[in-house]
Amino acid sequence: SRRHRPLPRLLLRGLARVDRIQTISEQTGEKLLAAGFAPERILFVPNGIDVREPVAPAPDDATFRIGYCGRLREVKGVHVLIEAFALALGAHPERDLRLVVAGDGSAGEGLRRQARALGVAERIDWLGRVEDTRDFYASLDLYVQPSFAEGLPNSVMEAMVAGRAVLATDVGGNVDLVEDGVTGRRFAVGDAAALAALLGELSDPEAGGARDALAGAARAMIESRYGMDGVIDALADVYRGRARG
Repeated sequence: SRRHRPLPRLLLRGLARVDRIQTISEQTGEKLLAAGFAPERILFVPNGIDVREPVAPAPDDATFRIGYCGRLREVKGVHVLIEAFALALGAHPERDLRLVVAGDGSAGEGLRRQARALGVAERIDWLGRVEDTRDFYASLDLYVQPSFAEGLPNSVMEAMVAGRAVLATDVGGNVDLVEDGVTGRRFAVGDAAALAALLGELSDPEAGGARDALAGAARAMIESRYGMDGVIDALADVYRGRARG
């Protein structure tokens, strides 16, 4: 699977010369172990995030907004999200669903053409590059990370800090952050039908409690494992020689 694809040979040769290896995701640690690195050489110190921001209040209108934030490249899977969005609209025409896309990149024009071909262009807001994402996440009801490959995605962490339920592919650092049914929901890479089913499930007017439960567990997990203060302390221990494998 993509999650367990081995590390490139050239990278392994370079890593063989270092004393300790810091990984930001458990997936990378698993790959290093599989490549034969001793556990005591591997240090898991993830990206940190500021968790002082309070949970953003929920939108107070009838529109259900689904968001994505990141580069517009094929590897990010936004084309799968657009296909799934069209399927969800077809299955639930009575719902006021909108897709909000923040970001730019080489796939942008192709994604717009796809939206027009699927008849959903009028339901998609293209925000372009967004420097301050707080208002973006606050405007959403649900966040989706449809990537084909990931490290440890800041966008998922930011959505969780903002108190938004997250759907993400079962790949890379997404798996570190999204425990299916606990801190979010996962779907197979490239599976537009599965994503459409989740969009339909969590956009149901009766699903507010389920979304809140996922979002609350995700925020608590981020605070305990990825808060900036704790990550800085862990990095300081590395440079002081007190790190544990």
